[in-house]
Amino acid sequence: MLDVSFRVPGSLIPCFGLLRQVLEEATELEAEHALLAPDPGPQVGEVQDWCCAELLRQASGLEPTRWRS
Repeated sequence: MLDVSFRVPGSLIPCFGLLRQVLEEATELEAEHALLAPDPGPQVGEVQDWCCAELLRQASGLEPTRWRS
């Protein structure tokens, strides 16, 4: 198990909702072969989604949740 802690300035928290949306749209475009990028695989998208969700959850005062593959 690996625990990672870091501080994110409060002014950046709203950016993680936008980042999550952009990553989802990029995944959709990749699935349509509209991007010149290799498919990163489903687990990469799951980790990206979990990371953004965790930042938003914890910024609102909720306890951290573990990554479950």
